[in-house]
Amino acid sequence: MSRAVKLNATQIEQWKKARECVKLGRRGDALLEFQKLLKLAPAHPYILYEAGRAANVANDLDLATRCLQKAAKVAGDDAKLLCSIGRLSMHLRLIDDGLQCFRRALVCDANAIDAIHELVRSYERQGRLDLARETLDPYLQKFPQDLTARYLQALLLQRERQWEKAEVILQEIVRGEVQQSRAYLSCFYLLADILDKSQRPEQAITPLLRVKELVLRNPDFKTTLDHYDLGVAQRNELLASFTPELIRKWQQTEPYHPDDKSVAFLGGHPRSGTTLLERVLDTHPQLTAFDEPDAFYRTVDPFLRRFGPDHAGVSKVTGDYRKHLLRELGGKCESRVWLDKNPSLTACLHSWLRVFPGVKVVIALRHPMDVMLSCFFLDSSMNALSANFLSFERISKHYRDMMDVWLRLRDLGGFEWIESRYEDTVSNVALEGKRVTEFLGLEWQDGQIDFHQKKQQTQVVAPTYHDVTKPVHQRSMQRWLIYESHLSPYLKEMDPYMKQLGYA
Repeated sequence: MSRAVKLNATQIEQWKKARECVKLGRRGDALLEFQKLLKLAPAHPYILYEAGRAANVANDLDLATRCLQKAAKVAGDDAKLLCSIGRLSMHLRLIDDGLQCFRRALVCDANAIDAIHELVRSYERQGRLDLARETLDPYLQKFPQDLTARYLQALLLQRERQWEKAEVILQEIVRGEVQQSRAYLSCFYLLADILDKSQRPEQAITPLLRVKELVLRNPDFKTTLDHYDLGVAQRNELLASFTPELIRKWQQTEPYHPDDKSVAFLGGHPRSGTTLLERVLDTHPQLTAFDEPDAFYRTVDPFLRRFGPDHAGVSKVTGDYRKHLLRELGGKCESRVWLDKNPSLTACLHSWLRVFPGVKVVIALRHPMDVMLSCFFLDSSMNALSANFLSFERISKHYRDMMDVWLRLRDLGGFEWIESRYEDTVSNVALEGKRVTEFLGLEWQDGQIDFHQKKQQTQVVAPTYHDVTKPVHQRSMQRWLIYESHLSPYLKEMDPYMKQLGYA
């Protein structure tokens, strides 16, 4: 356990006040109350952790970082607390801090499955499979029936291409007792991936249909989609009011931060090849790519929601955005181009055009039916995005909703943009990579073709992280045809988009 810090009545009462603010969702008040509490009890590990959480929610990331780092120092041998600190640190992209917490937790408690899970997944993402096995095997030997450990075992076997062994484990799990844990649900997706790679498409669809049916039992699902649909309707009304003159006015404004550092946006519908293109571009010595950072959500989006697009402070928010990006690199980036790869933010492209004068926009495209299929196979946590990926019907709607934004703004014009097809990239990396690199104002470097060999500056958080550590392949082109019987009902509604995007 952590070192005991005895609290007096005043400290306890202040802690109750801070927690009550958190419970009521009063973010600003909660942070203020925790700041008062920290003056009364500056070295209590749980208070420091909860203050870090409150600071994160209130968007004071510097304070959150300080609280978490101090909490880790005084957490002692409290493995559970160390895991909690580690998870929040990872969420804030404090990767080294988070991993250190998990390693300490494992020293304190060799059976801390949360720490094992986080470490194994992190090592697996980095391709350090031997280290992942060294971390998992001792626990697995003691607890061979632990579901999380068995899932991780199957995951490592899949990464080692030992598909038959992985399938045996997964089939036994999915045929057993139904559970609601994240690891249990992930077993279905992993099994589907193995069956697909083993060229058994009809068998692959079965676990996907089953796991999505289990997830759809969640009563929050309908509320999530209703909220999403309302947002789409409001956005479409806003986009309809835009004119070419308005976009030109936004983009012709003097840059708020006139220097030789330019911000570019890489979007497109999720699963359209954005990660592959990002890795090719990130290999350039004068470009730094950020893989789905939360800088926009932390700075630009809340500002525009609160003050609107015409507030004089819009110039300041771009500085806050840049500062937030730099957190991932330790505060310094000398690259000429900062590329924010964030496919889900394509729905907010109009906000990018308002806040970033002169921004260059790269939109990744892929055959819409291949995108639909890939989204159906995607294993992700429940949110407004992935809730749309639980049926082909909702995936089709989500694709059309997002591409409506792009097609509307593309028609309006008034900004610099380029479309890049996934199929062109996998067919000729150098040719397509050169075209996009030059659009961003840089000269193509021959070393960019070896993108899969480069150690990344920033963590790859996209679900396709393991694919971009390998040379380019063409296995995912026209994959939808293998599953045509499941996708053909949606061809008619997708046809106008295929024509406008050049996939007719």
